[in-house]
Amino acid sequence: MRGKPLEFTEPIPVGAKREISIELVVPSGINGLIQSSWRMTDENGNFFGDTLSSILLVGTVSTSTVTKAP
Repeated sequence: MRGKPLEFTEPIPVGAKREISIELVVPSGINGLIQSSWRMTDENGNFFGDTLSSILLVGTVSTSTVTKAP
């Protein structure tokens, strides 16, 4: 998946919480479960914090049906 980088306009104090929203784009022709993982970086590109993940179900996924024999 792709998404645009998000830059905060002001520093966030240690321990503070912020809600963010990021639009993700799935490449065309892709169906099934797609996982995206990312991390925050500071102004120098150093990673910090937990890895964030999302799992999306894209398109139609067929499932099999189990039946019991009599």
